[in-house]
Amino acid sequence: MSQDAKALARKLQAFNDRLLAAVERIPDAQWKTITAAEDWPVCVVAHHVGAGHYTIRNWAEKILAGEALPEMSWDEVNRMANAHAEKHADCTREEVMATVKDNGKALVDYVAGLSDEAFNRKTASSLFGGEVSVGQLIEGVVLQSAGGHLESIENTIATSAHR
Repeated sequence: MSQDAKALARKLQAFNDRLLAAVERIPDAQWKTITAAEDWPVCVVAHHVGAGHYTIRNWAEKILAGEALPEMSWDEVNRMANAHAEKHADCTREEVMATVKDNGKALVDYVAGLSDEAFNRKTASSLFGGEVSVGQLIEGVVLQSAGGHLESIENTIATSAHR
């Protein structure tokens, strides 16, 4: 097993723990507070991370199988994210917690088990600006992109708590 993959798995676990703690801390009265960054309720942003970002494993498996990643623009990605937000506008805390826990654990376990060869395998992707490795893909989608969503949740809750 790859030491780099194990290190990323530890970072993913810490991220997931932080997300779960943030979701648990959201007061019921603020569950549907709209974030400034996404313009979605905080509950939907958390669900989006657990159901969307954490399933990046599917794309990693495409890379490992020698398949091309889907060609899409950031506009298409944003349209899909907004459709997800609309579909899950009434998500419950229990649903969000289960999604984040289950998909987070599955992703952490998957990454921890990657070999050096698998972790470093690359493919071309216009969405990611050229070649991207499995490790870079997962780190970019979860720790960077989803990390921005988590900061948005935390900032929204902190700001609305002071009103």
